[in-house]
Amino acid sequence: MIGYIGLFIIEPATLALIAFVLLWSIGLCISRNILTKKGKSLKLWVWMCPLPLVACAVHLAFHIFLGAISYTVIYYGTIYFSGLLILLLIPFRKKKRGFRIAAVIINVLVALLCLFSLLAQLSFFPAMHNMTQKSYSDAFDAVVEALDQEYVLSQWKSLDLDAISQDVRPYVENAEQSGDETDYYIAMMRLAHEISDGHVTVGRLEENDETYGEAKRRLAGNDYGFILYTLYTGQTAAFDVEPGSQAEKAGIHSGTIITEWDGVPMEEALENTDIVYPDYQLQNFPVAENETVLRAMFLAGKGNEEITVTFLDDAGVEQQAVLQSTGSYDTRLDRALSRLFCTDTIDYAENYQCRMLTDHCGYLQINAESVDYLTDLKTSYTGECPEVKELITQKLNSLRQEGMETLVLDLRGNRGGVSAISAAVASLFVKEGEIGETMGGIKGMESVRSPRYTAAEGTFSDIRVVALVNHVCISSGDILASYLSQAENVTLMGITNSNCSGQSVGGLCLLPDGTYFSYPISYSLEKDGTIFVDTTAQGETRIPLDVQIPVTQQAASAIFEAGEDYELSYAVEYLQAGANRP
Repeated sequence: MIGYIGLFIIEPATLALIAFVLLWSIGLCISRNILTKKGKSLKLWVWMCPLPLVACAVHLAFHIFLGAISYTVIYYGTIYFSGLLILLLIPFRKKKRGFRIAAVIINVLVALLCLFSLLAQLSFFPAMHNMTQKSYSDAFDAVVEALDQEYVLSQWKSLDLDAISQDVRPYVENAEQSGDETDYYIAMMRLAHEISDGHVTVGRLEENDETYGEAKRRLAGNDYGFILYTLYTGQTAAFDVEPGSQAEKAGIHSGTIITEWDGVPMEEALENTDIVYPDYQLQNFPVAENETVLRAMFLAGKGNEEITVTFLDDAGVEQQAVLQSTGSYDTRLDRALSRLFCTDTIDYAENYQCRMLTDHCGYLQINAESVDYLTDLKTSYTGECPEVKELITQKLNSLRQEGMETLVLDLRGNRGGVSAISAAVASLFVKEGEIGETMGGIKGMESVRSPRYTAAEGTFSDIRVVALVNHVCISSGDILASYLSQAENVTLMGITNSNCSGQSVGGLCLLPDGTYFSYPISYSLEKDGTIFVDTTAQGETRIPLDVQIPVTQQAASAIFEAGEDYELSYAVEYLQAGANRP
């Protein structure tokens, strides 16, 4: 969230509308009193009352996002409602006392609604661009131009936007020639993939629509009856083998080592597999190692209707099988991804949930750095969140009374939120010093900085903690993981690293046919002024794991076939084994 910095880039028309509605409401009250005192007619005054609503209608007409009028109303609805409220002055115009009361109430409400609308837009998407009326190619060019002007990490990531544009443009032009909105959606995903920032994402205004589903099917590829996963030994093996499938009949079963994929040695086939997928955290990989972990899973869908798979049989002898596609791979792939990232086993319904895992090991799950809308909005501007400190302190003290000596802090799938809440949580585990970051300006205003630091309290610095992270722990989840890495009693652990994307999102391009493209526009900095959390162009994590959980054949079977939460079990065993360590 970028606060007042967004004033410099929020759309002038929207700022003008907010100012007009508020000032016109005040002006109507003043002018009515003047006219009444002079005994003048209020007929013209009555006709002036609807002008704010007319201005809102004009604003709406120019901001209707094709196929998503509800999105426009939600985003600007409080301003439009303010314009409607002003009409309530008309019935009270001839009542002296009644008008005074109505004027005070309506002006206070209009001021609050305008302020709320302004704060909300400053906090979320102050740099919103409506490109829905453009052609595919023109909208693509406009996105690249917006990235060039507003994306904060261009220099940090050594981006060559001209080269990236040339690479992606053929996909955009093909989509334009065919008029295929799914192809265009995929082309924009390729643009996001080239940037390698988890906050650079492409989505659909209508979630899980047919275009989203079709893109999944095209990008997942063909199902040959199993998934692939590269074990910690470096070998790639088959898992989740479909019973009775051609693969099983050919001798491929759980743990079978695959050596060639359609005539290409496995190592080479994996290197040539790029992951582009509609799930927003799988469109790009800031940490290159995370993409390496997932490549085999996506390779398993690459191929034509018929492929040749080379594998080692139970005797270690190389065999070959010709396999036919049985349909789209997206269902099997989605199941495997949900099991690897534990979205099937983790309950995301309740944030900050606690429980005892064993007699002495507690569990705290943080799905997002969020409390509720108003608290989050307040925290984003004040930089303090005593509410979350109190909540977590109460919950963990309750677990202590139940016998908690160690704790698993689960950040897997953490979707982010307010970074000040990350600092508030981490302050309970870090023993001393300051926790926080410096909120920087937008591109071209790098000198505008606002330090946000919280004193460490160390309330729970005396217990051993494993913080579980994964690739879909992002944004303020990344920031929390980074803060926790400062605590001597916390061990960062996972199969994959956290996403490493910490800059503040605020740029949004609304594209033709219901697609959107978002990106960060303001800086989050270390004390020395360097970029906080985000990876450079080399793709090395800035939040290294203390322990990377090795995935053996047995572990992969437990994850992909039994659907077990292997990471959580590993963390508990790790804490039990070292519970008495200093």
